[in-house]
Parts: sequence; structure tokens; C-alpha cells
Amino acid sequence: MMFMEMYRFEFSIRSMAEVLEVSRSGFYQFLKRSKNVLEKYDPELVEFIKSMSQNLFAHSN
Repeated sequence: MMFMEMYRFEFSIRSMAEVLEVSRSGFYQFLKRSKNVLEKYDPELVEFIKSMSQNLFAHSN
């Protein structure tokens, strides 16, 4: 699943799931689980990242 996460902007999730013989739903569950673990252990970091990404996208327009 880490491979799919690293290359999800280069290849479609559907194509990678088919080639790797894994389910797309499993990949999305993996992402959700990863997010929940980060929020559980460092909620301040999560808020900081959200704030920075919102500022970045606000200034890029």
C-alpha cells in the first residue's frame, strides 16, 4: 500500500490495484487508518499541517 500512496499522483489507483492484485477499498482504508493514527498521536501536528496547506493554496491562486 505504501507504493500506491507514493505513486498515486502518477498512476491511477485503479491501475495500480489491478496490477498489484489488491482492492481499491483496501488502499483507501489504509489511508484512513494512517490519518487516524497520526491524529491520535500528534493532533497539534495535524492542525499545523492543515493550516499550512490552506495558507499555501490560498496564496497560490
